[in-house]
Amino acid sequence: MIKNPLLILSALFVAFSCESHAEHIDKVEAPLLVSVSPENGASGIAADGSTDIVFTYNQNIKASPAFGGCITISPDAEIQKANAYGKTLTITVSGLKHETTYTLSIAPGYVKGFRENQDAAEGASTSFTTVNAPAPPKEIPEPGIGSGGWENNTAAVLNMKYGWNLGNTLDAYSFTYDASLSWEQMQQKSWIYQSGGNTTSAWETAWGQPVATRELIHMFKQEGFGVIRVPVTWAEHIDAQGNVDEAWMKRVEEVVGYVLDEGLYCVLNVHHDTGTQGWLRASDAMYDKYKDVFANLWTQIAVRFQDKGEKLLFEGYNEMLNMKAAWSVGAGDAALPVINKFAQLFVDTVRSTGGNNAHRNLIVSTYAAACGAPILEAFEIPSDSATDHLIAEVHSYAPYRFAFKQDDPSQQITVFDEACEREIQSIVKVIADKLMSKGVPVVIGEYGSDSSVATETELGKQAACYVATAKQYGICCMYWMGLSDQSDRTVPKWTKPIIKDAIKNAWDKQ
Repeated sequence: MIKNPLLILSALFVAFSCESHAEHIDKVEAPLLVSVSPENGASGIAADGSTDIVFTYNQNIKASPAFGGCITISPDAEIQKANAYGKTLTITVSGLKHETTYTLSIAPGYVKGFRENQDAAEGASTSFTTVNAPAPPKEIPEPGIGSGGWENNTAAVLNMKYGWNLGNTLDAYSFTYDASLSWEQMQQKSWIYQSGGNTTSAWETAWGQPVATRELIHMFKQEGFGVIRVPVTWAEHIDAQGNVDEAWMKRVEEVVGYVLDEGLYCVLNVHHDTGTQGWLRASDAMYDKYKDVFANLWTQIAVRFQDKGEKLLFEGYNEMLNMKAAWSVGAGDAALPVINKFAQLFVDTVRSTGGNNAHRNLIVSTYAAACGAPILEAFEIPSDSATDHLIAEVHSYAPYRFAFKQDDPSQQITVFDEACEREIQSIVKVIADKLMSKGVPVVIGEYGSDSSVATETELGKQAACYVATAKQYGICCMYWMGLSDQSDRTVPKWTKPIIKDAIKNAWDKQ
């Protein structure tokens, strides 16, 4: 019997209301951790400088930069900063010791999502082990005479003083590596080839620069420059076996002659055969596929320039990347030992040609010519039949937000201030510590800026900082491109005289 119908109806209303409400509330899951880089249990992590540990989640996250108590690391080390951006939380740690296993932990609730009614992320942790203590540093040879009676590597680098890259001329290309195509098909796909202007001058001017002249090189000589780097791309001028077109080799020889005839050092290399579109890649499969082609190419170059004196240096390869075209890789990456194999093959090939090449100074580069601590630590100086005739090379464009135009104007640095100066000084110190400790001198084969935002005066401050800092360590720097550019090279005249003067003055005053 219904004693109180109103009460029963009220109860039913409440029940149905709660049920209906629950059905319309979407459950919002907390951010879930997807990956950690370096991965949990990783070894070989750099112990010097700072190291970034990146936690990646399945959705955009937020976390306070004031992380006190929420992020810990043990044993003793320092957490410098924590930065949440997009789906990643990047934690920068420093003060790591060699041969030590660390555990980095994030407290529950520190990482949050952006949506309402959303639980915070669970806690997370990861462990990693730093590299073994380095071997005692090797002594860099004093400037003097190496094997064969030629000046040794240290003397050559010091005598180069400061230099410039003759860029976007002999290194111009339109070749793209494609494993599905034959070598000839890859060449025929290039727009320069298809243009029908298959002459040396057509290739040399394809990227908007005039043909190089002796007068241009003389202008650099007059301003005290000691070395000209001549980048050369060979891919569109060789066959599938690496045999070089004679007309192209003759033109390369002519330009190298301009430099040597002026009494300057000349660095001749294999340039955009590497990089994002190149056929030379830092992978075991690509090494096996192209090692004979690479060796054949360098044999021909070495034989062609065999009679040139000690001011001609060979650089084995430019910025060699892996199959993913990554500009930076971490410790233990499979690409790093492949770089060492290519460096050794280059040295062995050149030495085997004999004559002056038996003791010519040779330059070998790191992965991507990069100067991050893991890359520098993994780089091995090749064994050499000659004594004191090897040089290591890296490139540096820093600070990044100063050197290159940023898509987000708020991220652009236009004034070269003390923070910028400290960053370059720190980079050069790491280069010196990590590479010169291997017993060889170093060149910074490329530096400078592609910025169209900063004034020439500010760009000059950057260039001066590189030159002055590098000189303290006996490192030679070679500016990339812009000092004389496009039609100015024909006159010739300086496109950026303020930067040129800044380089010269920095060297003279240091």
